[in-house]
Parts: sequence; C-alpha cells; structure tokens
Amino acid sequence: MNKDHQILSIFQDYLPENAVNLCMNLWQQHPFRFVLKRKRDTVLGDYRFIPSNKTHVITINDDLNKFAFLVTLLHEIAHQHTLIAHGNKIKPHGQEWKDQFKIVLAPFMALNIFPLSVLIPLGHYLVNPKATSCSDIGLHKALRSFDPASREIYLADAGLGDTFRFNKRIFVKEDIKRSRALCKEVRSGRRYFISETALVEQVGQVNLF
Repeated sequence: MNKDHQILSIFQDYLPENAVNLCMNLWQQHPFRFVLKRKRDTVLGDYRFIPSNKTHVITINDDLNKFAFLVTLLHEIAHQHTLIAHGNKIKPHGQEWKDQFKIVLAPFMALNIFPLSVLIPLGHYLVNPKATSCSDIGLHKALRSFDPASREIYLADAGLGDTFRFNKRIFVKEDIKRSRALCKEVRSGRRYFISETALVEQVGQVNLF
C-alpha cells in the first residue's frame, strides 16, 4: 500500500466523511509522516520537523472523536505550514501560526463537516485562536459532547466548596480567578490554580466556613 492510500485509510477511519478529501489535499500539498498515538494526558497532538531528513511529523491521539480529531489535525498542519512559510524563528502560537490556522481551517467551516453546535464556538475560537482548543471552554465542551458518556465534568461546572478528584488527588474548589480556579488539596492543605477547562471527577461537597 502506497503512502497516499495509507493516509487516506487513516483519514477515512478518523475524520468526518466530508473532510477526508480536503485533508488529503492538504497532505498532498505538503506531505508529512502521520502517527497515531495512544491517549496522552497533556497533549492531543503535536508537530515536529526533523532537519536531518527534512521530514515533517504530525501525531494525533487515537481516542479523539472525529470532530476533535479534525480540529487537532488542522491545528498541527497549521504549524507545518507556518514553519514552511516562516522558518523556526517565530513563536509557536504567534500571529504567523494564527493566520495560517485560519487559512487552513477556512474550507472546513461548513455545516456538511461540523454540526452547528461545534461550528458556532469554533468560529468564536478562530477570532483569536489559542495554543490548544482545550483552553476555550465553549469549544472544548462542544467537541467533548461527541465523546462517549463520562463521569467527568469541567471544573467550571463545579461549585465553590465542591470536592473533586484531579490527577489522582482530592481538591476543594475555593475561588475563581479569571479562567482558573483556586483549589486546596485536601491531603496537604496546599493551594493550587487549576484551569477551569480541566476535566475532574466530582466527589462531593464540604463546608468551607
């Protein structure tokens, strides 16, 4: 099986049907080595350029639903296009990458690819895209709604005084500071800021006062 057929087979398995040919066009324009990864807690995908053999490498977690997979793939392809256009002397998620991401994503902003529930927050996110879609709670929630049922909730949806499990530790949510929550670890009494977009397992409520 040649490279085109290998990539096409992966795209057909993991992407929305109407996005497959558009993604194939992007791959044929600037080919890259494509690797599927098991779930990684800290990253959904990444892009690397290997100077020794001039190879572009993109990896994506294989547990993502098809809409999250597509957004992550286009995010990484935008990194590839940014490096090709500007080299590696720029900020990873600076204006050059933001401009490329908007260009790459534009042909996909259609109802025959994304459902309206994703398309609207995705449009809002594109006004000033961040380093990861997870940093935008509206888009993250919309994408996650297509995941299998889970007991996890967003920290933003937990109330003050709620206790929750995160990274195998128990915390109490005490306050909100912009996009982060001030939380106290129950065991140590230490306080930490945790992103409101973090997925946590709610385990109860305690009285803070």
